[in-house]
Amino acid sequence: MTLLIYFKLSLIILLGVAVVCDLRENRIPNSIVLLILVLGVTSSAYVQGSDTVLMSLAGVVTGICLFLPFYVFGGMGAGDVKLMGAVGAFLGPATTVFAVGLTLITGAILAIAVLVYFTTQKNRSPSYNTVEIAQSNSSDALGGPDLQSGSSHLLKKRFPYAIAIAFGSTIALFI
Repeated sequence: MTLLIYFKLSLIILLGVAVVCDLRENRIPNSIVLLILVLGVTSSAYVQGSDTVLMSLAGVVTGICLFLPFYVFGGMGAGDVKLMGAVGAFLGPATTVFAVGLTLITGAILAIAVLVYFTTQKNRSPSYNTVEIAQSNSSDALGGPDLQSGSSHLLKKRFPYAIAIAFGSTIALFI
């Protein structure tokens, strides 16, 4: 196995750790992002020579810049933006653009799947609304539970986007 394969494998493992953290804690630790960033720049310099360090850093900037608008408009967390930038250190700018595209497609597919799942669960179980109302912290003008929370409650759920980033970036890494 070449050294490049080990670097790619370590990226995939760290992306897996980021996914687990995002699922459990709803956040991606800066330590994981920093480790991916350092490993990406180091692997670029070690495997391909010091001339590629600038390309690696350009990948970081590309990943951050492409995800930053989603963060600014509230559609994504800062950890997701930083994670995509760190992955850009491995991929360089051109492949990072490709990875962002794959990530956005993956994220859309996962979001639709989650919506379909929760919608079908709601329709199957008559007690779903009762449980949701009982757990709801929102209330209407009269102080009672918000009976309309069924549809808006799902839209307020945080989506662990590290899953989409890991999937899109891994595909881009090997194509």
